[in-house]
Amino acid sequence: MRIIPAIDIIDGKCVRLTQGDFGKKKIYREDPVEVALEFQNADLECLHLVDLDGAKKGKVVNWDVVREIQERTALSVDFGGGVKTEEEVEQLLDLGVHQINIGSMAVKEPEKFSEWLKKYGPENFVLSADVKGQNVSINGWLEETKFRLFDLVSQFEKQGLEYLTCTDIGTDGMMEGPNLGLYKKLVNRYPKLKVVASGGVSTINDLKELKYTHVYGVIIGKAIYEGKQVLACSEMVKIGRNCVIDPSAVIHGPTTIGDNVTIGAGAVIDNCIIGDNVNISQGCQLMLSVVGDGSFLPFRASLFMTTLMDNCMVAQNTCLQM
Repeated sequence: MRIIPAIDIIDGKCVRLTQGDFGKKKIYREDPVEVALEFQNADLECLHLVDLDGAKKGKVVNWDVVREIQERTALSVDFGGGVKTEEEVEQLLDLGVHQINIGSMAVKEPEKFSEWLKKYGPENFVLSADVKGQNVSINGWLEETKFRLFDLVSQFEKQGLEYLTCTDIGTDGMMEGPNLGLYKKLVNRYPKLKVVASGGVSTINDLKELKYTHVYGVIIGKAIYEGKQVLACSEMVKIGRNCVIDPSAVIHGPTTIGDNVTIGAGAVIDNCIIGDNVNISQGCQLMLSVVGDGSFLPFRASLFMTTLMDNCMVAQNTCLQM
């Protein structure tokens, strides 16, 4: 599960809204580029970048911020906010933006979005669905529509859609926990889509619960800027992909361990989210953690109050305890 920090921009500044209300704006930092650099220095790899001015005006506004983040960081950026024309799509892709979020236009001009999926490739786009209840909101959440979430997603899944970000407006900025039921339904109904959850995350336990739903990733916004432990950048994602953890290491979370990691014999892992396809050596102890899909738990490993995801292999003499 990818951890994706968010930067929302108004007037070139880093802000957060509560439940999408522009009247409930709080400025956290003057320079969003410096924030992006801090995320990169914390070993984060992705960034969800939203031009709220653009979402409100129906065209991209904060080009300078996008350009500078692309020039000064190696973050994989997904960008959204007011993209309406092919010229904007091509300019963003030319800048090196990894993916473009399409929300309002997918509702108002579905044929155009379908054409873009074919012309530029579905890997370059994310359907960004912001919902209140079951209905989709557009134009920076300022306009409610009668379009139902699942009808919208089904329409574009048939056109080759691969990525979906769904923001539950009711939980966004409230830091009271994500809408787990919504994301379970989306993952179960669209198993081929890479679903990213957004809204409400404020604790490490929220991340663990989202991991259980099998979402592809989770966007974290206000909790970062309010100093919640969910992403105290010195603690989260400290251990990247494809690493080897030395035997007898002791790791106390909250933290995450990336995909394809080898954990040496006798290591102790406590309160961690562990990625997919991890090879856990014999004699390891895992406590209060989540182990990703396709991982191997060997001879004489010991697990206490730990959740195993799909397709894990557990060897003989492994001790599993509540």
